[in-house]
Amino acid sequence: MFMDLLPGATRMNIVSMYILTICLYLYFFTKTSSIIYLMTSSDYNVPQNDVAKKSGFINSIAASFLCITQFVMGPVMDKVGRRLPIVCGLLVAGLMINLVTFGHEVYPTLLIMIIVLSMAAAPTECAPLINDYVQPKSFGVAQMYYAFAAYLGTTLATAVTINL
Repeated sequence: MFMDLLPGATRMNIVSMYILTICLYLYFFTKTSSIIYLMTSSDYNVPQNDVAKKSGFINSIAASFLCITQFVMGPVMDKVGRRLPIVCGLLVAGLMINLVTFGHEVYPTLLIMIIVLSMAAAPTECAPLINDYVQPKSFGVAQMYYAFAAYLGTTLATAVTINL
């Protein structure tokens, strides 16, 4: 099950695209579990019976902002290219992941940080990299590998969460 690449695209482009997909889904699912873990820590001190309610609220608000950001990212990528938004998004996500540990309040600190984390992932998620690297006749196979990478990232995130 090989795919035909566009001229100028290399196998390294394809491998990088799928590694990025695995990491993105690993990030998304681990982030959700991390919110629950943080809220049960002594820093946030959220009562056990409120953790699910508050983490669900935070994740739904963050997902809403992510949906809105997706509508902005498409035109931005068409205008400035893919590289700059993806690199900036990954840098912001990396900074925010480190800052999350410094917060001690669920509202507004943790909520704002998780919203920014979700929005920072938007460029990576909506980049049409398959279209950039693969011949149209191979889109089905390329999408199959993309879905496989996404599910692999989800599986790895679950394994990480179980071992926390």
